[in-house]
Amino acid sequence: MFNQLLSFVLILAVPVLSFPPQTVPGEPHTRSHREITIEGVFRGVARVLQSNALVNTSHTDAKQIVRDYFESDADGFETFYNVILTIIDHENEVQKNSQGLAYVHVNGEQIYRAHMYLCNLRLRIQTIIGTHPLDKDYLLVCIGQYLYTLQEFYSNTNWIEMKGVTINKNLGLVPNLGYEVWALSEDTCDNCEDRPCRNNDYREGKLTSGYKSGQDIHKPAKPSDYQSGKCSHGGLGDRSSKIPARGGINKERFNVTFSPHYYLHPQASEAAVMATDFFISANSSGLVHLIGLKTFLQVFKLRRKNTRKGYSIAFAIDTTGSMSDDIRAVIRNSVNIVTNIQGTENEPERYVLTTFNDPVKVGMRYNTSDGYQMIQQLQLLHAHGGGDCPEYALAGTLAAIELSLPGSTVYVFTDADAKDKSEMSHVIQEAIQRDISIIFMLTGVCGRRTRDKRDTRHTRSTVDQFNKIAQKTGGSVHETTKEQIDEVMETVMEETLPSADVINEVKTIRSGSNLKIFIDTDSSVVKIAIMGKSKNLSSNIQLRNPNDIQITFNKDIRFMYMSTMKLNIVTMKSPLPGEWNLMIVDPENDSVTVNITAQSSLYFATHLMEMDDGLLSALDGNPIEGHRYSLMTTVYSLGNGTVDRMGVLTKSGLHYIEIFPLVNNSTIHTIFLSELKLNTTVSAIVMEGTDGLGFEFRRTRTVFIEPVMIDLSVQQITEEKRYDEPFNITFTITNKGDSPIELTMTINITQGRLTNGDAAIPVSLPPFDNFTSNFPVIGTSSSHTLKYSIGVQKKGDSIDLQRKQNTIMLTHKQHPEFVHINKSSDCPIASLNTANCSLYSWKADVLLQFSDVNVTNITLSSVALLFYVKNDSRINVSIRGDCCTPSTEVQVFDSDFYSVVQSLDFSGGFTVQSIHSTSKDASQVMFAVSAYS
Repeated sequence: MFNQLLSFVLILAVPVLSFPPQTVPGEPHTRSHREITIEGVFRGVARVLQSNALVNTSHTDAKQIVRDYFESDADGFETFYNVILTIIDHENEVQKNSQGLAYVHVNGEQIYRAHMYLCNLRLRIQTIIGTHPLDKDYLLVCIGQYLYTLQEFYSNTNWIEMKGVTINKNLGLVPNLGYEVWALSEDTCDNCEDRPCRNNDYREGKLTSGYKSGQDIHKPAKPSDYQSGKCSHGGLGDRSSKIPARGGINKERFNVTFSPHYYLHPQASEAAVMATDFFISANSSGLVHLIGLKTFLQVFKLRRKNTRKGYSIAFAIDTTGSMSDDIRAVIRNSVNIVTNIQGTENEPERYVLTTFNDPVKVGMRYNTSDGYQMIQQLQLLHAHGGGDCPEYALAGTLAAIELSLPGSTVYVFTDADAKDKSEMSHVIQEAIQRDISIIFMLTGVCGRRTRDKRDTRHTRSTVDQFNKIAQKTGGSVHETTKEQIDEVMETVMEETLPSADVINEVKTIRSGSNLKIFIDTDSSVVKIAIMGKSKNLSSNIQLRNPNDIQITFNKDIRFMYMSTMKLNIVTMKSPLPGEWNLMIVDPENDSVTVNITAQSSLYFATHLMEMDDGLLSALDGNPIEGHRYSLMTTVYSLGNGTVDRMGVLTKSGLHYIEIFPLVNNSTIHTIFLSELKLNTTVSAIVMEGTDGLGFEFRRTRTVFIEPVMIDLSVQQITEEKRYDEPFNITFTITNKGDSPIELTMTINITQGRLTNGDAAIPVSLPPFDNFTSNFPVIGTSSSHTLKYSIGVQKKGDSIDLQRKQNTIMLTHKQHPEFVHINKSSDCPIASLNTANCSLYSWKADVLLQFSDVNVTNITLSSVALLFYVKNDSRINVSIRGDCCTPSTEVQVFDSDFYSVVQSLDFSGGFTVQSIHSTSKDASQVMFAVSAYS
């Protein structure tokens, strides 16, 4: 049984260490990574669109400029917006998985290392762009990682205190950061005994950042009566803020409990937005210049759909015998396309259909302005003939181009090679002259499959030609199977055709019963699809408008029966808003399923979020049964309307849930939060409300939220791995339930392989128990990345209970690594206090080895020494220090901005106690470095 949700906790009471990952309830003036990234990306994208003359608008607001670019294509805008949300998810992953790494958050004066890390990520992005095919998913991972640390610089350093609302244009871009960082031996803050802290940091043109307890870089101990020392991060839960210099300097939230410099949060968050914009759009150095405009538009799903008047939709279809399944898929999807956009401002002026076969080069040449006539014509198609594989695909494509209006798209469907390859240049020439894009959907080519039982030699030369045509015309090639053609075609059409399709309701009703349909003022075209195996029900449908007048079918309210699909469809153009009533009498069925959709810019999206150590982030995988999660609902184009209630649909019916408005002042969207305790499968989210003119609306979002009792965690590897050198990936499977379970863990690896072991591992787990193991993998030199995916299924079942995947960067270079470490004994416990720690010393010697790169820097904390050594050499590093600093990290940087770190700990697990000062000064850490071949 689905449990009613509990009230949402309005305040994140658990301390965090950065800008919050998501919007903070109850803190309207706090900007999270989510808000910063959304605003920064919108600004950057708007700047790119305007500077490349891709949008014609008089607006100056970045969000409105991007809106104007998409015009009436609400689906296209949502697809672009989802790219931003994906980047934010990757930022959240960094925050969640790297909490202990100071440099990722630019804490502990790890500013130079953070800078090198950003430079290395930039190199990774350049490497990814040079691969084919382009790994867009991993590119977004790197962008999210980059933006997280970039934005943290402005929250956690003293940049804002020194420079105000400006950005460091060298950060993450060129080797020279442009500013010196305070040395380890130098104090950077005075004590701050009261909140908020004002003017407690030193501002002499050098950078610092606060130390935070629980991270890998420890704040240097000072006697308790000292009035100065290193700055702390500060805020709730930061124990380092009790060590001189007390207090802190972070600006992560507009809340003095968490941020000692909370009053500078508006400036810090605005600088982070500006830096994000700069990363996206800067002349000669922005992401758009790094990866190229064409790739930039692809990655951010900024494909310009045809929203202008006077365009056409054209199909060129292979009608040979093996194409029967494909033709049915074209008909099914064409029904959705035509009925969704007919009567809207996105409706094409012309529909085009051509067919090709063998020996007939071009069969049908048909065009019409009536979408329903187009559907009827498609239904007349039948597959016949063929058998010798190659067909006249390019002749059929050329015929479709000739019938199409300028600025259109031609969709080509075939499962064979092109017999007329000599027409390629002609096709490209005609398409370019008419500004026509060509999209090929291939369910088999001679290079992959035979069309009969004869043994025919296969080549992929035609696929290469299809790719060349698509590339020259701004189109694409999609290779799929006949089983997947529906899904692929639906995706391709969504990406290339303008639409604003939303689901109002899906409901099964008894034959002869009445169904109320609420139509709001934003619904321009409403479609009622009666699903099942019904015959033509045109005379068995009664439809009454809000004035209780029975409707007869006409040019604005049309009926169509799809005999091949047993589908009855009613479409209403610009229907009267209000409550409509529908009655369907099906003489052959006791019940019918009604799917009601509309063209509307008022829609919503949902994301299931989890709370982990105070961080609200997107859930990765299936939820755990019985656990609590937050449902984040984003409503677009609500305007002056209201969301009155929301519900979740389960097997037992619709259950209404409590909603809490989170963001309601955006020109783009309104955000709500709800708390869910999941005990059963959720199949849909339902939203009900009132539009700006007082008419009720209803929207439904189909989802599949399946709570399970199995959890899966996988080691996150962020560093590069060397080709042909095996390494292990560690995973843990946990049984969260009170019953034993038999499982199978499966491993899928692309662009690499398992070095030994099985790809399927049986796992038996008692109640509340876990299993940890690893699998050895190796990357191949044919790719720049290794991808792996781990899934867990019940024994004998193919459905994933959980699945996690990751991408690892590969390199042929041997980055620096520590091959030998020799260290003295730990500091005695008696030395670990500020009264006598300087009387005790420690030492360590480490040996570095590397090849194909140069070592450019070796540092401890913020002290840096620079060395130039030739390739294939080694470096011996000797370090001396005292027990006032019983632990440190040796940080080594190479010419690829790659860093390797070796922790040296002499504390024995204890901390230096800050007590009253003595007359002795603490000695400083010393370095001695030598290089030899």
